[in-house]
Parts: sequence; structure tokens; C-alpha cells
Amino acid sequence: MATAHVTLHPACTIKPVRRELFGGFVEHLGRHIYDGVHEPTHATSGPDGFRRDVVDLVKELGVTTIRFPGGNFVSGHRWEDTVGPVEDRPHSLDLAWHSTEPNRVGMDEFSQLLGLVRSEMMLATVETAKHGQASVIDAAATRSDKGVTSVFLVNRDLTDTTSITIDVNSSTAGDVRAHGIWDEDRFASNTLEQTDRLYLRRNESLRRDGSLVTVDLPPVSWTRVTVG
Repeated sequence: MATAHVTLHPACTIKPVRRELFGGFVEHLGRHIYDGVHEPTHATSGPDGFRRDVVDLVKELGVTTIRFPGGNFVSGHRWEDTVGPVEDRPHSLDLAWHSTEPNRVGMDEFSQLLGLVRSEMMLATVETAKHGQASVIDAAATRSDKGVTSVFLVNRDLTDTTSITIDVNSSTAGDVRAHGIWDEDRFASNTLEQTDRLYLRRNESLRRDGSLVTVDLPPVSWTRVTVG
């Protein structure tokens, strides 16, 4: 089993948390885009087809960045199909969500939406061969005004569990909890028949020895360790 070590200390603060952290995403999934955000016949929609009731709610949230065009959807996405006259854009089969994508909301339209909600684009791509491979383990930590520290951990390894040790120091005394999302089948997903296959569950591998907290990260998993 691979191991890693992380040390937390308030004196080692790097910089304030950037506002860009508080972002969101939209995805061509179900009614998220069509009818959810873009619905030309809706009573609140403007000439661009975007629902102003949704726009107002997003502005109230203060979302700073929005990922587009989605998560699983991007695996088969061709941005070239989403520009130019809408009537000339091809309809395509979305293999991620098994639906037909009309490409009525593309790059230009999404840019218009960003202007309405006062946010910026985070463009998702899958060109790892061009931009480089992602790290197997990623870790990031935040500390709230109430002294609660959260460590966010990702294990991208397809087969191996990785053990992570975190040195929380005396500054983060308190209860320690670990929750995550993973499944023995890395291709598992929630469906209409089984909506709770993947869910946030307690990671029982968590153990503490003084200031050292250790947790095992299953393959292809996301984990949050909370101290305080």
C-alpha cells in the first residue's frame, strides 16, 4: 500500500482562500440546461431564452466560476458542434447520459449566461495527452473562522488503496471525522432503479495517534477529513 504524509499548521498559512473556489457547474444532463436554465417559452425568459428567475437565484449565490459543459458529458463533447448558427448545428448522441444533444446552448450562449449571472467560465476538457496527466493523489485544506479544518483528498489510482497520514498539530484539536464517495466497482453509478448506489459515507479506516491522523483512500475515491 502506498503512503503519504500531510502536515497542517496555522503558522504555515499560504494565502487567503480565493473567491474562485466558490464555483459551480452546469451539465447537459436531464433538464439541467434545457428547461432548467434555457427555456425560451418560460414566462421569465428573455430574448436569449435564459430564465431570469434562475439567473437571479444564481446571482444571489455569488457563484464566481461555472464549469462547462459538464462532467461525464465532456467525454464525448465537441465544442465545434456548439458554435455558429443554431439552426445549422448538428444533433449528436450523448453517450454519457444516453440522450440526444441538440447543441442549442453552446459556447456563445453559455458566455451570454455568464454575463447575466456575473460569473466566469471554467472550460472542461479531456485532452490529457496534450496537457499532461493528472496526479494520482491530490490534497487541499481549508480552515473556517470557527476553527474547523477540512482536508479534501482524491485518489485517482484505479486499483490501489493509498494510506494518507495528516499531522493536524495542536491547533486543530477536536473530533476527527472522515467521509467519502467510492464504490468497489469504479464504473458504478446512480440510476433511476438504484438512486443511492453512490453516496457520502463514513470512512471507517480513520485512526488517530496524538496529532497524527491516518485514513485509507480507496481506489477512485473522494474523501473529506474534518477536524474540530
